[in-house]
Amino acid sequence: MANVLPPRHSFARAMCGSTLMELVLTVVIFAVVVAAVAPVIAMGLRAVVEGREMAADEAEATLALERFVRDVRRAQSLAGTPEGVKVDGITLAFTDENVTYEFADGRLSRDGQVLARRVATGAEETFFRVDRIPAEGDNERKPHVTMSLRTTASGVPYQAMGAPR
Repeated sequence: MANVLPPRHSFARAMCGSTLMELVLTVVIFAVVVAAVAPVIAMGLRAVVEGREMAADEAEATLALERFVRDVRRAQSLAGTPEGVKVDGITLAFTDENVTYEFADGRLSRDGQVLARRVATGAEETFFRVDRIPAEGDNERKPHVTMSLRTTASGVPYQAMGAPR
């Protein structure tokens, strides 16, 4: 039977390492692949961060609107707010205190406490308005408050309405 195994010091066995050219080519190919994939990964991460910010802004806006409606329904009157005009601030009068809501510097605040941060204060949809609307089953026109706001990140408009007692 013939010897099938290669000799001990064959040429193939001596070339078991890599040449410098092979290493340089491998690094270049790796760099090209990384350069092609990096923008896609960066865009995905940016989308995740922006999505979280939008969700936080919308949650703040929703909570602010709910608190505003609760305060309006609890209020005794609207202290000196003109009717039928869009305004940037409104004061609600309670039996023991007054509470002021206002839009300023891209924020919605209640007595200086920020309720919603990124609000489009220059937008046409961001305002308070008091209208007199007839109550159900009654001819008397009662003041009715509308608060409308738009978040800057998503541009989603929100609106809440309520009437004081």
